[in-house]
Amino acid sequence: FDAGRYGRKTQIGNYRYDTKGKAIDPPSPDHETDATPAEAVYVAAGAEVFDDLFAGAKILASDDGASPIVAALFGEDCSTFAAREGIDHRRLVAIDVTGDISGRMTIMTAPGADPAARDAVAASLAKAGRKVTAIKDSPGFIGQRMRGMIGNLGCEMAQIDIADPASIDLAMRLGLNYPMGPLEIIDDLGCDVAWRIMTNIQDITGDPRYRPSLWLRRRAQLGLSAVTPN
Repeated sequence: FDAGRYGRKTQIGNYRYDTKGKAIDPPSPDHETDATPAEAVYVAAGAEVFDDLFAGAKILASDDGASPIVAALFGEDCSTFAAREGIDHRRLVAIDVTGDISGRMTIMTAPGADPAARDAVAASLAKAGRKVTAIKDSPGFIGQRMRGMIGNLGCEMAQIDIADPASIDLAMRLGLNYPMGPLEIIDDLGCDVAWRIMTNIQDITGDPRYRPSLWLRRRAQLGLSAVTPN
């Protein structure tokens, strides 16, 4: 550690490495492509959100066997969705529609995917001035998994009576400088969507840390807000 070969903790809360005096050039999250935007796409899931995203492209009523296949996934990965629905994973491009879709969007593809399909979809999304990040197959993308976990932990705190929902949200905003408290995050996603995200991630990974809190499950089933008290 003293030699600087493994990095060490600093007072600013991250790791620093000996770069031999060279500047660090972090990779850009932007997926750059010169591809032509897709002329047509087949929507396998989430048709209600894609009309605006693919303005100018023809939305196919059925798979033509050649155009990119797009899907709005919640807590799933492309591999699971393609296997279940029996669609061509090579042309499948999943899109996270749970964030601010006017600024940056995340897309992901399955192993063995056709880069041309990915790039055509990315070019279509970027056409309206959006930034696009492309990731490998991952249940819940990145944003869904992170927001879902934070919100689910807040729900579990409420479930075991650590504090009331308003106090949990306030503590997380003030203590961790989050823009929203965990239960507010759940309401921003929608209880039903958050429950679906966490259930799917837990089913795919088998990891108990993703198991939906009973607090979240009950409020999703009843159509209630996450801050609804017992």
